[in-house]
Amino acid sequence: MPSWSVHKTIYRKLCSEVLGFIIWTPGLLDKIDKIIDMEYGEHDLGKKPDVDSFRRMLRALWLEFGDIYDTLTGKLLNADYFDKLRLEQEALWNFKLQQRYMLYIPDDVLVLVTLHHILDTATYCLLNMYPPITIDKSVLIFECAKQLLHHYVDKLKEFKTMRNSTFDQVFNWLIDVLKGKSREVYIILTKYLRSKRLE
Repeated sequence: MPSWSVHKTIYRKLCSEVLGFIIWTPGLLDKIDKIIDMEYGEHDLGKKPDVDSFRRMLRALWLEFGDIYDTLTGKLLNADYFDKLRLEQEALWNFKLQQRYMLYIPDDVLVLVTLHHILDTATYCLLNMYPPITIDKSVLIFECAKQLLHHYVDKLKEFKTMRNSTFDQVFNWLIDVLKGKSREVYIILTKYLRSKRLE
């Protein structure tokens, strides 16, 4: 919902808190925003309650940023886009390949996608909650986002980070980080909404 430049501004505010998870690869934010909002034919890819949207999001992230983990050798294959497509097709008909290979999506990619969805949902809450949320109660926009994204969080539970924490734990950590910066984020979002005459 907020523009990608607003996302970027907020990501920079969170930079020190999320440094352990996010590597600020040049162009990564722009690419993720495009994937989630336009490149795969669906706006807010992965955020909708249906499982298929979430699967399409994971596949898109895997094809663009991920790799294939070989459980026999314990190594990533360094597969390019076309290698992934080829192995994906082969694994459809070969149970042994399905058992041997696992999909790998970098932690920072899933964290940035999750932040994207949280910020969009928080902006929706800011626009639609009644009575309106004031700056003194700005943490409520993230409480609201947490509630509205419960289906997304449920799907994240099956994924683990390289540090062995589950991604629903990462989601809750992100919500807490955002609550700590809620006044600053509130100001950025309300300024953006005012500029669009949406407040």
